[in-house]
Amino acid sequence: MSKLLAQTQDLWDKSKAKLIVYILEGVGIVPGDAGMQIRLQYAKKHKAKTQVVTEEDPTYGEIFYFPVKDPSVPVMLEFVVGKNVLGSSMLCVPDDMRPEIVFDAWIDFKRIVGKGELGSVHVRAILSHGDEKSNMIFDWRENPRATVPYRFDYFDIQSKVRAGDLIIFDGVDMLSTLSKVSTNSQYSRVGIVVEVPNKYTKAPQLYLMEVTRNVDKFPDVLSRSARSGVCLFRLWERVHQYNGRRLW
Repeated sequence: MSKLLAQTQDLWDKSKAKLIVYILEGVGIVPGDAGMQIRLQYAKKHKAKTQVVTEEDPTYGEIFYFPVKDPSVPVMLEFVVGKNVLGSSMLCVPDDMRPEIVFDAWIDFKRIVGKGELGSVHVRAILSHGDEKSNMIFDWRENPRATVPYRFDYFDIQSKVRAGDLIIFDGVDMLSTLSKVSTNSQYSRVGIVVEVPNKYTKAPQLYLMEVTRNVDKFPDVLSRSARSGVCLFRLWERVHQYNGRRLW
């Protein structure tokens, strides 16, 4: 694993709860002479600004990360021109969010100074309680924020799976969370079932081919190493050790 990936993994696992905010675009926004920015503020200690915009209806495409220590504190969006805050609006309260589910909305700015409409921004956010390493799965039936040891009863579907079937994952690691908030999807990645003769017995055997960062260091059967990228895994071993919420 590269030094950068190791650092980002440590950052992701450092906080039990983290909020990812993706600012996509704005509509009806007219920046001032000093340039306009959207500022995100959480718990007064965590602030982040988008790029300076000088054109109407800007496209941002910027992602921000916040460690969440007090989920009852709201995340605010501020309309800033130069050093002046002209308007603001609440984006979300982490305590009210359902973890691992993408929140997607257009947020209208409420003017604080001056007159006239300030426009609105398209924002996605996701609150994650997942980490890179442990095999935990979220159980929403009792407590929407509880975690229980990984369990998945797949014996009833083993006989129905065929080569060419797709296995869809809902991961909770860093890249899975970024993928979901970027695509506004409940799925983080997909793998395809392939049938390959067993190297020793020559009997047909099912495997899962997927593109993965492989933070669990699961062995790829072709290289016999825990590599990342395009990998081939024994299907049921891969399903059994999956780190995430759900799979289909």
